[in-house]
Amino acid sequence: MIDERPNWFIILAEPNREGRAAEGLRERGIDAYAPKVLKRMVRRGRKVEVERPLFPGYIFAKLIEGVSDFSIPKRVVGVRDYLRFEGIPCAIQEGAVAAIRHREAIEMERAQRAITGVHNFAKGEPVRVAEGPFSGFAAEVYSLDPKGAITALVNLFGRKTKAVFNGAQLEKV
Repeated sequence: MIDERPNWFIILAEPNREGRAAEGLRERGIDAYAPKVLKRMVRRGRKVEVERPLFPGYIFAKLIEGVSDFSIPKRVVGVRDYLRFEGIPCAIQEGAVAAIRHREAIEMERAQRAITGVHNFAKGEPVRVAEGPFSGFAAEVYSLDPKGAITALVNLFGRKTKAVFNGAQLEKV
């Protein structure tokens, strides 16, 4: 019996062509998703934010087994093949793609806060360090810099130690 529900299939993309492959699939009527994340890189001596693939070399396409034409993705520029296990294209559940989309949105928001320096913290507010060497430690906002830097008192071995963070490195408790 053929499953009429659409599934997400993992597609192998050519290096650095994930976006082009996803766009080509969308032009052919296939729901395609290429998750991205903002990364801070140094180019020509300057720090810049660049959108990079979350999973380099992979994209997701929503197809219906037995109904959709499974040969279409292979004819799209930037697509190499399906990710296969024992010769069968690998399908993942809708919930997994939804979780990836949710995580992508959180990471993009965090990156945007880091870029703009906009944060929603107040002096004396308890926070948790989300990134960096103090990841997982509890802290308290000590001061807010107009340029976006946040000085926090991190609880290390029973003592409060000052450390400077950007808005993306801290989370509200």
